[in-house]
Amino acid sequence: MCQHGLYISILLIVLFVATPGSALALQTHGPPEGLYIHQIAHVFFAIAMITLLIFLRIQPIGEGRGWHYFRISLVFFFLWNVNAFIAHTVESQLPEEAILGSGHLFSQYLPPPFTAKKVLYYIAKFDHLLCVPAMVFLVLALKTFCREAERKREDASRDAVA
Repeated sequence: MCQHGLYISILLIVLFVATPGSALALQTHGPPEGLYIHQIAHVFFAIAMITLLIFLRIQPIGEGRGWHYFRISLVFFFLWNVNAFIAHTVESQLPEEAILGSGHLFSQYLPPPFTAKKVLYYIAKFDHLLCVPAMVFLVLALKTFCREAERKREDASRDAVA
């Protein structure tokens, strides 16, 4: 009887995963409210990163390579939010004909003449050059924290045995 329940559970999980419905994870809002909320989120995120950096500077929680990586990730996340805020602001000020092509990322282009706003928008769209390193340094920090905790656990168990 127990195995039949297991098989039924597996079947239900497979059916649930294989036949997904709409997740409704994306909720769009028309302009300008959606942009305002999005921009406010970038401001709060940037403030949180700076606040955390200041607190870690004033009263460090720990030291070592992991904390160094973590602080670097906070700087990159801060810079990414500032960049994204600028990119969204400049994009909202560009006329619709300033960006041509379909809605797909790789089919869009900026036609000449190139104004200062267009060039700033173009440069700001490379935000992944800030966001990806932020995530990489965060992962490095978390990995280092885990390794240090594992090393401490092993040392404690060796001391307990000795």
